[in-house]
Amino acid sequence: MTIPFPIKMLTCLFASLFWAQSAAAQLANPDDPLALHLLEVRDGKSSKLMSDALPDGPVIIHLWATWCGPCREELPEVEEFAKLLDEKGASDRFMVVSVDSIEFDDVENFLRERLGLQDLKTLQTAPELAPAVFPIRGYPVTFMLNDARQILRKQDGPIAWARPNIRKLLLGHLQVTP
Repeated sequence: MTIPFPIKMLTCLFASLFWAQSAAAQLANPDDPLALHLLEVRDGKSSKLMSDALPDGPVIIHLWATWCGPCREELPEVEEFAKLLDEKGASDRFMVVSVDSIEFDDVENFLRERLGLQDLKTLQTAPELAPAVFPIRGYPVTFMLNDARQILRKQDGPIAWARPNIRKLLLGHLQVTP
């Protein structure tokens, strides 16, 4: 019996994808803290290492891009969640980071003018550096980190930030009273 060429190609493709994911998984121990000292974030005025920009304790880091359709749809709810944290005095525990290669002012203009998000604060990092520190498949992606900067939970894709059970989970992780 001869296997058709397209089937052979698909089999090779899936095998290579599986091998690549397995190899990548072996490179990083999920119990190791993230190397946040390797990632620089900037806000248009200054820059610092992500490790220095985060407070002690649990944090949530949300990575997004202006070119990402699901990111654009999700950002209004991200802004509302950030406002809630600000009201509770915990805004420093939530870091929103653009992974765009455009200028920071252009990222801010995109948020304000294209999306109408006047209050969302974002930082920016180099798009080629984020995957060197975080296990990223695509954007948006959200990480819940503990005090040791280990990943406790990762969400690939958008989150329903306004859903009560999601909000409760996120606030509980940050040790913020709902």
